[in-house]
Order: sequence, then structure tokens, then C-alpha cells
Amino acid sequence: MSNRQTYPADALFPLRGDLSAEAGATSVEVIGLQNIPIAPNPRIDGYELTYVAANGDLEWLPDAFNPLFASLYPGDVIVWNGSEWTNAQLPDIDDFEVNGSPL
Repeated sequence: MSNRQTYPADALFPLRGDLSAEAGATSVEVIGLQNIPIAPNPRIDGYELTYVAANGDLEWLPDAFNPLFASLYPGDVIVWNGSEWTNAQLPDIDDFEVNGSPL
């Protein structure tokens, strides 16, 4: 690799900050991004690294939209209820009336 750099081991360890490795380690662990810690919860396929302000960390969480879209059927719509997106089926056209008469 043209961009690979080598340094004496004693000049690198211990690694701190967003990386963690002790002297003699053969691997490096990313423990944060720009000093925001990454929670140790397991990575799961389809999950995204998400900032959680309440905890002040980054966590692997499911994509908020995937389960919602997976539950949609043709003719469904999604609406914002003030706190989250929800699946809202359109009312049946037979339920509408104009001046007391069905459409």
C-alpha cells in the first residue's frame, strides 16, 4: 500500500482518544468518534451508528424507517404524529359522505 506508514512500537502505545490499544497489542479498537464514545452494544446487520443525546454516546440502533416501510401496503400512507412517523391507512372511500350522501 502506498499510504502505509510504519513507526516504532514504543512510539505508538498506548493509544488513547478515539482509539484504544495497549503496548504489544496486535489490533486497535475504535472507541469513539471525535471524542463521542461508542456504546459497546453489539453491531447487528441493518443497524446504524446513531448519536443518542440522552446518553451522550453513539449506539448501534435499528434504522427507524425500515420496520415502518416494511409494514406498508399499497395505498397506505405515513404521517407524522408529532413525535414519530406512523403507518396510517387511508379511509375507505365508502366512508365518505357529502351533504349526508355517500360518494
